[in-house]
Amino acid sequence: MGSWKNYEKVLEYYERALKGYEKELGTTRPNTLMSVMNIAIVSMQRGDYVKAEELFRRALEGYEAQLGKNSQEIKTCATNISALFTISGNIQGSLELKKAYPTLSELEQLAKVSSPIDVNALGDINNVEIDGAVDL
Repeated sequence: MGSWKNYEKVLEYYERALKGYEKELGTTRPNTLMSVMNIAIVSMQRGDYVKAEELFRRALEGYEAQLGKNSQEIKTCATNISALFTISGNIQGSLELKKAYPTLSELEQLAKVSSPIDVNALGDINNVEIDGAVDL
């Protein structure tokens, strides 16, 4: 699934970043939650839908607690989790998400999302070096 290379190195990079953010900033700060969402996206691309959903939900709940339901981060995360539900055929999850976030007008169009990836947030992960430092 997807055309990204070097999933393992990318995942390693994001997990290291997450540990650093959790240590320095805590588990619910926006930068920490962006790392959680990045790991969820890579997990989704690898086909690990259970892990991806768990991480997207963690990010969604954290963003809501920190920034409120109408933040851009909620919209991005909700779009990504909705795409996951579409890809994985989780209709119940889609319905629950729409019920939980009815004020987000973007959710009306989420079933049509074909690519949940915000490449500006992730960088070009095809440039990860296998045997050296990780460059994103």
